[in-house]
Amino acid sequence: MEEIETLKAEYYHEKQKHVKYTARLSKEQSKADTLTKLGKLQRRRRKQKRLVKEAKNEIGSLQSQLKQVEDDLDIVAKQNESILACIQAIAERLEKEKIVQTEAKRPLDEDLPALDKSLCVQKKKKKKHKKKKVEESRGCEPTLPCARQRPTYLLNRMQEYIELQCTTSAGQELLDRRQRFSHASEFSAKELSVRSARSCHRHGRHHRVKPS
Repeated sequence: MEEIETLKAEYYHEKQKHVKYTARLSKEQSKADTLTKLGKLQRRRRKQKRLVKEAKNEIGSLQSQLKQVEDDLDIVAKQNESILACIQAIAERLEKEKIVQTEAKRPLDEDLPALDKSLCVQKKKKKKHKKKKVEESRGCEPTLPCARQRPTYLLNRMQEYIELQCTTSAGQELLDRRQRFSHASEFSAKELSVRSARSCHRHGRHHRVKPS
């Protein structure tokens, strides 16, 4: 009987130890699992930190590239403004050249009738001592000079017209032509002489303008 009781006591004691060790093992296992999870979380956190750092670096690089692109766009915009200004200046110059060429192609005789008529009207007003019938019968038929003298002659006639201060619309138009005509870059004396020579060759060395 004593031996049985001893065995029972040992069994109970071993059973208690087994329960105790089982609980301890379970606790250690739980701790190990927790550490494992913590390690995974730490590794994941380090990975996320690395990704965040890489993302920040990439964002900084993209910002620098964006700034460079904006600077390039500003430079291109300034270049476009400069190009547009050049194009506009060229267009204005072409328009002026077109007007100059049109004026250069026109015969010089076109300005003389209206100019002579205006000069005659002004001279008639100043010369009051002459009779009106005599003035109407004589008219105004100035003789044109030869080809070499025609450019100077035309300029002198225009200058006389300006000095008389004619206020008519035709006179103002001739005044504008006089201002354009005075630029040496637009009408050279050589061109005027050549055109005058051609005109004199067609109409004779000296010819008279019909009164308007």
